[in-house]
Amino acid sequence: QLEWWCEKEYLKAFAREKADRKTESVNTVLAQCQMDVADPLINLMHALLDAVHAYSTVGVTMDAMADVFGSYRETPVI
Repeated sequence: QLEWWCEKEYLKAFAREKADRKTESVNTVLAQCQMDVADPLINLMHALLDAVHAYSTVGVTMDAMADVFGSYRETPVI
């Protein structure tokens, strides 16, 4: 649990980073990531690192991968 002032500073810093990133570069990297995901012989680590270096968020990167892989939701069994 973050203190309220720490959370506020973190959210401000996150908003600054997101505003400063180059959207076209993130889109290019994510398009390459999707092409790599579609090929089972390609190691995805390079594409993921490129996404990180382009300041793509985890959620955006995972959404791009889910567009190709799909998503799975486990049915809980108790």
